[in-house]
Amino acid sequence: MNFINGPTFYIESDWEDCLSKIARETWITCKFKDKSGQHGKVVRLNASSSPNSSVLSATEGFRVNLLTHNAIEVGLANSDFSTIFVAPREIYSDIHEKSVVSLDVAEGLKCISVSSDCETEIVVWCAENREKLRTFKEHVGAVYKCRWFPSGRVVLSCGADMMLKIWCSETGRCPVTLKGHTKAINDIAIVDKGRNIISVSKDGCCKLWNCGDARLIVNLLQVSTNINCCCLSTRPSDFSLPELSVSSDEREVGTEDKILLIGCEDGSVYCVAVRSRKLLFTKKLDSAVNCCCCVKAGIFAVGCQSGNVYLLSVSVDHYIQMMWSETNSPALSATPYKGKGFFVGHHDGSCVYRSVHDYQCPVRLSLTGSNGDPIYDICCDENFVYTACRDSQVRRYSPDSYICRHFDS
Repeated sequence: MNFINGPTFYIESDWEDCLSKIARETWITCKFKDKSGQHGKVVRLNASSSPNSSVLSATEGFRVNLLTHNAIEVGLANSDFSTIFVAPREIYSDIHEKSVVSLDVAEGLKCISVSSDCETEIVVWCAENREKLRTFKEHVGAVYKCRWFPSGRVVLSCGADMMLKIWCSETGRCPVTLKGHTKAINDIAIVDKGRNIISVSKDGCCKLWNCGDARLIVNLLQVSTNINCCCLSTRPSDFSLPELSVSSDEREVGTEDKILLIGCEDGSVYCVAVRSRKLLFTKKLDSAVNCCCCVKAGIFAVGCQSGNVYLLSVSVDHYIQMMWSETNSPALSATPYKGKGFFVGHHDGSCVYRSVHDYQCPVRLSLTGSNGDPIYDICCDENFVYTACRDSQVRRYSPDSYICRHFDS
């Protein structure tokens, strides 16, 4: 297993405003895990209207490598470690009034989100004009997750009321409700186009459902602890899945090449071949597993309560390929980014990109704007990354040019 324990850089949440005028400054901090932080300032020395012509000075052993209209790269003067901080392009502060706990985006900039200001409701809204289009209100307990089906017209949700609900985004109707869990449902996954779905719960059960008749197909796995998260992957081309030992249910569609990873409160992860129900591997990590995502076929990113982030693969004997141990702040959310890497949102408000192509890269990319408030959810479309934050705001970023330039060259 490769092990990375580089520093975490932090910058003032509104740094782009702070550096907009001459003699203005912003604070910067660098902290290695379990050590005292190093603090300094970045100061703007000239009044140029062009970021490329700006003259910046960094104090206390820091350096500035890059400044654009929405990004700045700051590092340590005597090392290769640095972080590119990317400011949001849009801030949506009028959708919710309290913590945004779940968020997803579909083609056409259609968003769905859930907030603690009305935790049983799902809001459908447009990222282009900020218009609230519809509200779903049939849950009787807090909604924990909401996700678009691939069609972008149907929504899946789950939560504390132990129910899965399927909604029509055009009418707001909820024609399908699935019941069977005995405790709150923490996470969901949609199989292919969505004829089947998967749910995981605090009852320790992972279930495969058929949407057409709103009935359970099978219990994929039962464990003795809370299941916090799950994600689906397709089979890697160089990896063979176990054969099904009994005849499959005709209602089961699209699971032949699917692999499911689940993360649990006791720190364990389980990887299961969905169609055969065979356990591919299990690992015990250092603390509760809060989030996971499929980065590319057979490769998963897993975030823990300890702050550690793992990269797991089904195609290698030891399964754990990489561990980033860079912060004590719990990892709360994760999302893949274009098969190149993934973002992880932390309790301290940092949202960090890590590449799967170059584990040893000393450069990080971090999305800014949250003033220390946790990042509860992250999602992407073709052009943007969106974050859901405890400060009630949804932020939209455009980091692709920096990722291509610094991580994928």
